[in-house]
Amino acid sequence: MRVALLGGTVSGIFTAKRLAERGGPSVDLFRNLFDPARSIHTPHPLCEYQSASFLLREDASPEFRDEVAEWLAAGLVEEVPEFVAGRMNHRGQFERFDDGLGVRYKPRGGFMAMLDRQMKSLPPSITARPEQLSKMDRSSSGEWFLLDVGGQRYGPYDVVICAHDALPRAS
Repeated sequence: MRVALLGGTVSGIFTAKRLAERGGPSVDLFRNLFDPARSIHTPHPLCEYQSASFLLREDASPEFRDEVAEWLAAGLVEEVPEFVAGRMNHRGQFERFDDGLGVRYKPRGGFMAMLDRQMKSLPPSITARPEQLSKMDRSSSGEWFLLDVGGQRYGPYDVVICAHDALPRAS
């Protein structure tokens, strides 16, 4: 089985590693996705909009907690001790979110540097692909093909996984 994994952010790299650990299939990890809503091609549009830190939620999976513990031990991330989360109410006043959401961490050197280090340590069953994807097609036989911005075709793939960190843009 061949798998295409779209998105080389925290979610994509975590998913790729879990597939490899479980003796999973051959995975092509496409880090660069083209955002057609933007007028320029950037190295990594999904990561460009991420905040400078991430929250390890209280209800995070044990596997992700272990991953963050490894990052912390390796010096890739550090805890953000004085983080305050909240929102502005209709009166323009700041309302703090309930504490106890989890612990906030920030990557040392920024997200791109951390992700670059993570990409270099992927297992051999994962191929990190630098191509910038723009389109996905499915054949009549059910196989998936991916196209980059230059029209180069990749595949066939049996499964396509879209991994996105679900952080709001311009956060």
